[in-house]
Amino acid sequence: MLLQRLLANPEFGRWHGELASAHAIDVQNVADWMWASQQEEWGHEDIPCLAPPFPKVWMEWGRPQVLVMKNKPGDLSTFPSRVGCLGLAFKGATGWLWLFTLFVQHPRFIRPTVSAFTLRTDREGTIEPGGFPIVTTDYANPDTARYMTGIMRMPALLGIAFMHCKNVEMVRYPEADTTPKQVRRGLPRVRFSRIVVTPFREVAQRASGDAAVSIQRAMHICRGHFKDYRKSGLFGRIPGIFWWDTHVRGNADAGLVISEHEVRYPSDQRKGGVPACR
Repeated sequence: MLLQRLLANPEFGRWHGELASAHAIDVQNVADWMWASQQEEWGHEDIPCLAPPFPKVWMEWGRPQVLVMKNKPGDLSTFPSRVGCLGLAFKGATGWLWLFTLFVQHPRFIRPTVSAFTLRTDREGTIEPGGFPIVTTDYANPDTARYMTGIMRMPALLGIAFMHCKNVEMVRYPEADTTPKQVRRGLPRVRFSRIVVTPFREVAQRASGDAAVSIQRAMHICRGHFKDYRKSGLFGRIPGIFWWDTHVRGNADAGLVISEHEVRYPSDQRKGGVPACR
């Protein structure tokens, strides 16, 4: 994992304190879903809530198996091998200030390329209008820096948004932890979590008490997306942000396509952050 390599490299010592104390989360499944989608552009309007689940968070992912989206950075042969994003959140009078540092490991370079950007949100976690100025960058070309930072930051922002969904959990993900062999080689010990999204049909059935809940429309594919019921409430009584899985809308014979996105964290790890958006 990129996090262990950064912590073991003195060249990145200025970030070691924050990296070592951040909640480490593997968001590979979120990134896979994003890169496999056919959505051409990704922006702040795709992030319903960016309120900080933790004051410090590290999110990491790697090269996806499938790269479908049209506005993509090259092909899989030139796609970054690992990407990590360190987010530091500071609460203000009207919301939060996020300081993000993005580490992109390109396959042709030994050292990860580093860039940083800031985002502000209101008290509800909605990103305030405006750009995300790059405050530091290792990229020689400013246009390349803006493009790579803009597109590569999205799995991290989506991961934070998933953490606020009511049908989402976070669990320990020991597969990404530092192995005993790596510890013997001198790499620091790191523990990861992963986000797990419960298929929405289960939530709808439990909430409504109707096992036959379905959506009857002309047959078409509806990609996974967030729905914000913080004000009106799901079914008029359950406030929160929910995740709708990718599915085929139509008759029962068409079936339902369920994506297995995972995004979980233990409830006792909420300490120090803010509650999920209500």
